[in-house]
Amino acid sequence: MILDIPVHPELYKVNLNENMTHDGRRVWISWTNKVISAAGMEVIEVLSIGNDITRLKEMEEELQKLNEMLEQKVADRTRDLEDANKELEAFSYSVSHDLRAPLRAIDGFSYMLISQHSHELSEEGARYLERIRYNIYQMGQLIDAILNFSRMSRQPLVNQTVYPSPLVKEIIEELHPLAEGQNVKFNVKDLPSFTGDPALVRQVFSNLLSNALKFTRKRDLAVIEVGNMEKDGRTIYYVRDNGIGFDMQYRDKIFGVFQRLHPAQEYEGAGIGLTIVQRIIQRYRGSIWVESEIDKGTTVFFTFQENPPSKERP
Repeated sequence: MILDIPVHPELYKVNLNENMTHDGRRVWISWTNKVISAAGMEVIEVLSIGNDITRLKEMEEELQKLNEMLEQKVADRTRDLEDANKELEAFSYSVSHDLRAPLRAIDGFSYMLISQHSHELSEEGARYLERIRYNIYQMGQLIDAILNFSRMSRQPLVNQTVYPSPLVKEIIEELHPLAEGQNVKFNVKDLPSFTGDPALVRQVFSNLLSNALKFTRKRDLAVIEVGNMEKDGRTIYYVRDNGIGFDMQYRDKIFGVFQRLHPAQEYEGAGIGLTIVQRIIQRYRGSIWVESEIDKGTTVFFTFQENPPSKERP
């Protein structure tokens, strides 16, 4: 190499070599070489400066080992998550089939008792059967909620442009049967579009609007507003109602699975709607929070931060 440096100096401006010390240690030296020539281009000498970079090489090797360990941990964690998803799918299958079968049997036989043997039942016995059938319905709702929750968590995201305003109006049309007998005024603002999964975004607005309808049921005039605002470069969407509201000290509880702040006898549901909404928002690295006051109403605010909202409108 020494003889080759004057011939091809551009190849040896900087080079590394590994050396072995007298006590058997490996030592890495970084050499900076400069050819010194006379006026006639005759090589006079080669100036070489060596730097001991042994510690740097050792750190590089340590970093490489750490990266390999991290990659292995990621692979192990990924495998664990895949196994957990398989177990969840198996659980969902069990819920869908193994639990529904006895539930259908109870429902069927209780219906036969009421329809074919009601004259043999006392008033109290008939009332007990009605309560059984109501709880069968509630159990069915819980099973559906568990299945929807598990599917939503595994569902891959399909990103495309979503136009919230027409989507919300479609959902309102679909919810009209729930509003039968209610005097409801919907106010849907001109909402900006953004990139997201249409099915999951529909789920968010559908669950929030269903809740708003449910908890404004006792109002002479229910007012439900869907709008947005800009703050700190973010588009914040909201669903506001003038319903029964709740005490803000329980604001974190409302996002828990099967958590309820109001009696099931008065307000139906499995207590999982807002949990699903929160999970969807979290998948988009967004935020969700509520503001509420007892007997004055509730506003649910949320953002989709995975993809910045566009300003395009339908």
